[in-house]
Amino acid sequence: MTPGPLDRLQEMAPAWPRLSNSWPPDLTAGARHLTVSPIPGTFGQGFPGLIYLSTLSYLKTVPHSAGSPAEARELFFQQVLQTHETAHQWWGNRVTTLSYRDNWMMEALANYSALLY
Repeated sequence: MTPGPLDRLQEMAPAWPRLSNSWPPDLTAGARHLTVSPIPGTFGQGFPGLIYLSTLSYLKTVPHSAGSPAEARELFFQQVLQTHETAHQWWGNRVTTLSYRDNWMMEALANYSALLY
């Protein structure tokens, strides 16, 4: 059975001390919880203490799309999206840039962290 998004996030949490030396990140004044919620569409979003995951992340098999190979979509929605959005609890929510023009760095670091996991 393929692990679900919440299983993957719980499995991933112990890896963060090695990656950031600070888990869980101090998200807000004393908040140390993470809420995960589905969102319709093909994207995810990470806010302090809240992660929205595409409803496709909750499916055992991802529907075929004419635009991308099935294996790539499976990999993205079943593995990369959850770890990428969780990485934003650190990169983008706790560690940020001075300007919106540099947000690409937070995306790159979240991708790098997801791929390290």
